[in-house]
Amino acid sequence: MSGFGLERKIAVVTGASSGIGAAVQQAFLDEGCRVANLDITTPPPVQPGGQADDQTDGERSLFVATDVTSDESVFDAVAAVEEWAGAADILVNCAGIIAKQPVDETDFATWDRVFDVNLKGTVRTIRGFTPQLTSSGTYGRIINLSSMTANFGLETYSPYSASKAAVSNLTKVAALELSPFGVTVNALCPGWVDTPMAASGLIAHLAKLHGIPEEEAKERVLAFIPQHRFIRPAEIAHAVLFLASPLAQAVSSTELRIDMGLTQTFTPGFHQVR
Repeated sequence: MSGFGLERKIAVVTGASSGIGAAVQQAFLDEGCRVANLDITTPPPVQPGGQADDQTDGERSLFVATDVTSDESVFDAVAAVEEWAGAADILVNCAGIIAKQPVDETDFATWDRVFDVNLKGTVRTIRGFTPQLTSSGTYGRIINLSSMTANFGLETYSPYSASKAAVSNLTKVAALELSPFGVTVNALCPGWVDTPMAASGLIAHLAKLHGIPEEEAKERVLAFIPQHRFIRPAEIAHAVLFLASPLAQAVSSTELRIDMGLTQTFTPGFHQVR
C-alpha cells in the first residue's frame, strides 16, 4: 500500500481488459480496492504465480461484459456492480477507440462509431453510476480518459480529437453538477502511451503512410517527444490513484496533461506525407 487512502474503496473501470485500463485496475487492486472491470473484451487469464494471483477472485475483482454503446448493457453492468459490492465510490472511464481521417475524407460512419464509444459511452456510465457515486453525499470520484489531442490540432485525428475534446468539456459540466454531493470529476490527457492502441498503432500507421520500416517510424516518433520515450501505462494509473484519493478532494473540473511536454513542442505535418 502506498498511502493513497483508498483501501476498501469500490472502483469501476471501463476498458480494463487491456492497455491503460488494465494498469488502472491493477493499481487499484494494489491499493486494497475492490475493482469491477466493465469491458466488451474478456480479460486474459491470470498466469500461475502472476502478480495478480491473490487479487483476481470474486471478492477483490469482478468482470462484467459491457458494451458502452448500449444503454441496456450499461444499465445491466450498473446493477451487477451494485449487487456485487453495493455503491461504487470511483468511476474511471478508460474504454475508447481511435480513428484517423483527414477532414476532406470524412466518413461519418467512423465519426458516429468513435463518438458513440468515446463520448456517449462516457455519458452512459456517468449517468448509470451517478446514483451510487452520490449516495454518500460526501465522496465520489469520476476520472475520464481524454487525450492530449483534445488540446491542440493534430492532423488526421479529427474524429478522435473531436470526441476527446467533447469528453474534456463534459468533464467540466459534470464536475459542476455533481459538486454538491462531494463528487469530483476530472480528465486525464495522456500523450503517446506504450499500448497497442496508442504507440504501436501509431508506429504502424506512420510506417505505412510514409512507406518506411516500422523501426524508422518509431525513431521519428521518439524524436518528437521531449523525453524520447513512450509513457508507461502505470504512470497514467498512478495519476488516477491521486485523483481518486481523498488527497484530491479540492481537484475537480481539471484536465491533467501527462504528455512529457509534447503539446508544447509538436511540429505540424508529422502525420501527412510531405
